[in-house]
Amino acid sequence: MGNVDWSKEELAVLKKLNAAGVTDTKISKELGRSVASVEHQRRAQRWEKPRRVKKLTPAIRQDLTPMVNMYLQSAQKIFDQYADIFAKTKFKGAYSNVKQTEQIVLNWSDMHSGETNKSPITGKVTYNEAIQQKELLEYQKGVYRFYELYRKSYNIDTLHIFSLGDMITNDRIFDGQLFEISCCVGEQVQKTIQIMASFINWASQYFPNVVVHHVIGNHGRSSDCYNEPVQNNFEYGLGKHLEAIFKDNKRVTINVAENLFYSTKILGHKFLLTHGHMIRGMSLNTIEKAAKEFKLLLEGDPHEVMNIGHFHTALLLPIGKTSLVVNGSFVNDDTFAFVKLRKQSIAQQVMYNVSKKSALHNWQRIELNW
Repeated sequence: MGNVDWSKEELAVLKKLNAAGVTDTKISKELGRSVASVEHQRRAQRWEKPRRVKKLTPAIRQDLTPMVNMYLQSAQKIFDQYADIFAKTKFKGAYSNVKQTEQIVLNWSDMHSGETNKSPITGKVTYNEAIQQKELLEYQKGVYRFYELYRKSYNIDTLHIFSLGDMITNDRIFDGQLFEISCCVGEQVQKTIQIMASFINWASQYFPNVVVHHVIGNHGRSSDCYNEPVQNNFEYGLGKHLEAIFKDNKRVTINVAENLFYSTKILGHKFLLTHGHMIRGMSLNTIEKAAKEFKLLLEGDPHEVMNIGHFHTALLLPIGKTSLVVNGSFVNDDTFAFVKLRKQSIAQQVMYNVSKKSALHNWQRIELNW
């Protein structure tokens, strides 16, 4: 039907089917319209697509928790044999009494272990396990490059890793996902624990202290239920395993958030962490509006920096006196970012410095495809 104007009858059908939760694909077939036309008209009418919400009973929670533990127990066996390695890493750095002491925040999110991605423009594979390994090496080299740059001017006594969620991609949270993964969620969790533990162990050679602040992402869900408890999320278990791995290392601290939002203080400044998937909408205006709402909710407890992931685009946005740091992704030319945000994503992660006088300076992007 092309760009023919919508009739009142068509709009009535669209409104009814949308409210009933029918997919845009099925609505397009019913009306003889393209999916893009249906999506455009729904947005133009400001009719939001209702989310499928399931009531999570205690019985369901009891069923899901053993399933999560089952995957993680196998990972524990692997890391038990490396316990001494993670507990006895030696510090190789040096300190100067004449330098100003600063700390570094490193954002790490949307790694999507187990995902395979093809560029929506060229069809070329832009993300899989082999590409992830290359990007992790660039990630490590980027951190070391900035460490070498700043250590000449400052004493860097702590590396804070803000683990902002979607470290795994899952295998069960949307239709067709099985065609976009290289391994099941259990293997994704095991591999991600190994990746993160190895990176933390490496970082502890150069930073006297490493503190990980870990929140969950929506891709870690153990079911398609959006409102399941945080503790049911696979990434919550992932964080708890990291906590157990480094329990005997006095220079490494793992903090696992018990809620979607997590607050921490660094050198007197307050930082808010959340993955960002509760923000409804994908435009930059929507993100900024949601950040302002978070800021209003925190008026009695102001935070100077808010950190989120989810949107696969590295950004630094001023929200009044608060800075909003949006972290990037590991997935280059990501289909999600192209379809939902109309953006061509670039594989990037973010890091910045913190001092007693400044909550955020020397903001940098780490390019993962160099």
